[in-house]
Amino acid sequence: MNNSYIRLYITFIFLSVYFVINTQSDSLSTLESTIIAHGGQVLRITDPQYKAAATLHNRAIQIWPDLILRPATYDDVSLALSTLSSLQIPIRIMGGRHSYGGYCSHQGIVLDSALLKGLKIDLATETVIMQAGVIWDDVYRALNGSEYVVLGGLCPTVGVVGFALGGGYNAMYSRSFGLASDNVLNFTVVLYNGSVVTASSKTNSDLYWALRGGGGGNFGYVVEMTQKIHRINETKLPNGQFSFLNITWVNADTRTALTNWLTFLKEVGDTDTRISFNVIVIVNGGSDVLMMYCSFNGPHVEIDSVFGLWLSQNPKPTFFNVFNYTQSDISRELGIPFPVVNREHVLSAMAINITDAMLDVILEFQPNSTAEIGSWTELIYLNNANKDKDTAYAFPDISFDIAPGVSWKNPDTDPYAIEMSEKFLQKLIDAAAPTKSIVGAYLNYIDPYLPNWQTMYYRNHWDRLREIQTKWDPTWYFRFPQGIPPYKQQSNAYKLTNKNMVTIGSLIMFCETRLLMIAEVYSEESEPFPGLFIFMDPDKDIEEITMIMNDQVAAWNRGDIDEFMNVYWKSDSLAFINKNGIKYGWKTVLDDYKQRYPNKDMMGKLISGILKIELQSPVSAFLVGKWDLKRKENNDVGGYFTLLWKKIDGKWLITTDHTS
Repeated sequence: MNNSYIRLYITFIFLSVYFVINTQSDSLSTLESTIIAHGGQVLRITDPQYKAAATLHNRAIQIWPDLILRPATYDDVSLALSTLSSLQIPIRIMGGRHSYGGYCSHQGIVLDSALLKGLKIDLATETVIMQAGVIWDDVYRALNGSEYVVLGGLCPTVGVVGFALGGGYNAMYSRSFGLASDNVLNFTVVLYNGSVVTASSKTNSDLYWALRGGGGGNFGYVVEMTQKIHRINETKLPNGQFSFLNITWVNADTRTALTNWLTFLKEVGDTDTRISFNVIVIVNGGSDVLMMYCSFNGPHVEIDSVFGLWLSQNPKPTFFNVFNYTQSDISRELGIPFPVVNREHVLSAMAINITDAMLDVILEFQPNSTAEIGSWTELIYLNNANKDKDTAYAFPDISFDIAPGVSWKNPDTDPYAIEMSEKFLQKLIDAAAPTKSIVGAYLNYIDPYLPNWQTMYYRNHWDRLREIQTKWDPTWYFRFPQGIPPYKQQSNAYKLTNKNMVTIGSLIMFCETRLLMIAEVYSEESEPFPGLFIFMDPDKDIEEITMIMNDQVAAWNRGDIDEFMNVYWKSDSLAFINKNGIKYGWKTVLDDYKQRYPNKDMMGKLISGILKIELQSPVSAFLVGKWDLKRKENNDVGGYFTLLWKKIDGKWLITTDHTS
């Protein structure tokens, strides 16, 4: 490659970049001006409102976007998506900012629903119409005194749309009236290209099915939904109040209290859907607390006859109170402030039942539950909560969501606290394995470290959801690490984003130095010419690497070492480093794996979690993770790994693996 060709290449790239930067800059300026003119907001880090707008619910995750766009009209949402998708600028959609994985934000452009606050309640038709910026507290306050309830989250600051898209159970009402997704009558959706569609049982029914449980951030931007509301059964109490029981045991025989409760559910609760429970177990070495919050959607006078026999058993509750609450009251009682005071990691195990072995794990003393790290396990009783089985919500057969959580203050404790909770969850899953009691995980407690998340969230719905995604978002514009990919992704040439733009001066310097320098080592017979580093899509590459890692774990757990090794660079220069030294070459590493893991018992079950991915350039990446290998007879092993990745012939491959 001679210098004349290099200079020609530089000139071409320079003019192309200049054109794209100016075109993109004009389009973004027009979009921002239009949003502001129609009452919306455009927030950058220097704006006074930026920090509050960017702050996420969970302090363990904080991301500062380059730009937050807050459209005030559906037309401007449409304009934003058509403009940004045509420029191939990645976005995330923000509602209530409660995504436990932080997937509602990223370091690029965020479309925030905060100004879409329309709310209309129609008691005659028993419906509520809610725009995407509404939070559940808005709805609960509007319904106060009406004798009606809506299927929303216990936490008042959760966004209405994201909650319903993930299925959305309400621990106090779902057994009576179903999930939020069961009760949505229609959605208004803005697609990636800016077009607006409705989805209901009669219009775009495939999209309607997918949105009811398929999860927020997939398929399109839901700007509005209509949901059914329900009249409560209690008619004697004023202003829409119902009976709320607060039952607490302190330093009692927690196991017996829980066993008595589970027996009560089998004998009474499973057939009486007026009864709902949210239970919190705190086991902390001599200061155990068992708190049960129960709603009774029936006449107040029946409380003694329904609950009396159970509560008369030993150990008797330390505290027992009955309150008359509205839905707004209970949301404030059980809800969590925004943002949470501490950092949190909350997980989920959707369970058909709770066995003795699972109770052993739940009641196991957590030696790390100290003043610095607190832990708890939440048991949400959901038997017969899913009323409409023809939705993407995948758990009509479960009775409980077992939700372990940890809380801490010090950011330095993040890896330790997260590992602690993930190990607890895995121990719970292992205890449930003989009876197949745990069947998945609740999507609204989305977990970036969850292995096999496709099956855990969606069970046998995964393939159908991918087909629907292929139809409605074929370019996979609405993407995030645990998003649903289409089957045949239509690719568009990636254009410069505001995050990846470089100044013209930097471009000239880059062209005159870097390109001329590498011309000496690149020839037409060697690797493809690398081009400019500005043509990179960090979100897309990180998600691609994440999916490759998930597929690799799945291959291992199928016993397919050959498929597992396809992620590695098939070169004699592949380096694999462990405590025994360094091995070079793909075939050498493959043979070593097959020698050390000759059968499925030795391979066991691999659990892998990604702690960090960093892109070093458009063609190189750095990944840090942890791994555990579960095998029979307590022959478990685990540790951490560092992977160096390189994009070769358009595919990400591992070139160096350091595993400890």
